[in-house]
Amino acid sequence: MPSARLGILMGAVMGFGYGLVIHGYAWAQDYWGAKLRATGNFTGWWFVSALALAALTTIIVGTFWVLSRTWLKVRNRLLLISASLDLLLAVVLWFLGAAMNDPTTKHQLAGVGLAHCTDLLLSAGTAWVAVTFIRLAVGVAQIEQRPETEGPGPQKRMAA
Repeated sequence: MPSARLGILMGAVMGFGYGLVIHGYAWAQDYWGAKLRATGNFTGWWFVSALALAALTTIIVGTFWVLSRTWLKVRNRLLLISASLDLLLAVVLWFLGAAMNDPTTKHQLAGVGLAHCTDLLLSAGTAWVAVTFIRLAVGVAQIEQRPETEGPGPQKRMAA
């Protein structure tokens, strides 16, 4: 796996994914969330937020999966599942950071002394993406260097 391609994919996930989460949340809140909150329908607001999170996660993790399989040529399915779950957590952290940056939530957090919680969540999500890609690079390197005399790996055992 070329390290330049891995760096490009990591930058794309961090830049595109982070921007998509921030703007996707804002879009969902502008169209539906603000109306639901104004009427006091917080159950509907959480439902719209959860649907937006599911859609954004599917787009980001799905794109990562396809590009990892085709462009980076990562063939170990267990490693990709692990990296995808890590990306899922990063998207959730970004989404929570965006939700806490909402004007009403931000005011409530500032009232209890947690005004910087938003920045912490957004930074933690970005750091989690970096760690995910480092683990992916190390995992692929270890799998590629493994001698064939050790027997079939977990992928071959599962397929048999």
